[in-house]
Amino acid sequence: MPARIALIAHDRKKYEIVNFVKQHQAIFYRYQLIATGTTGQRILNETSLNVELMLSGAMGGDVQIAAQVAEGKVAAVIFLVDPLYAQPHEPDIQAVQRICAVYNVPLATDVTIAAPEGELQAITAMVNLLGAALLKLPTNREDIIHLQTKRVKVTTNPPQKVVVDGEIIGTTPVEIECIPGGLTVLAPAASDIEDEEAVSSR
Repeated sequence: MPARIALIAHDRKKYEIVNFVKQHQAIFYRYQLIATGTTGQRILNETSLNVELMLSGAMGGDVQIAAQVAEGKVAAVIFLVDPLYAQPHEPDIQAVQRICAVYNVPLATDVTIAAPEGELQAITAMVNLLGAALLKLPTNREDIIHLQTKRVKVTTNPPQKVVVDGEIIGTTPVEIECIPGGLTVLAPAASDIEDEEAVSSR
């Protein structure tokens, strides 16, 4: 049975998630897709993908997806969050985030638009990594490097917001300590890495 990916997006993020799915239909064809009602209906209307519709988020769709995560039926969740507007069903949103953390299910909640003309390079890299992990295939992408480290310092120019579990915790630079296998950092590839050996040997 193909792995199942859940798709959720707040109202101001629906256009973004639909465009992203349209651009990467070849990847999403490999998976079973479920989505909250309005998000899923828009994807159905604008792509040739099959999507199992849950209720709308405000009517309990987020909770339905959280339940499927807890039952081991979902391999990953893409949940594009609008951090600038409070949602009336905020506890349901937090439930999805908490359940994904408890069951160690990959969760993408935010995209930093860092590429020219608004390209979604960060989330594109995330889906390619996710697809490779689920299919046990190498990523084979020039814009992805693999480093092992106990501590990561992330800097950007200009500074970018840092989102953890769907909440903005500050802006870059930020330094993070992590356990082995406990952190995946996705960022557009730098034109050159000045001290890759020092980073990978920490």
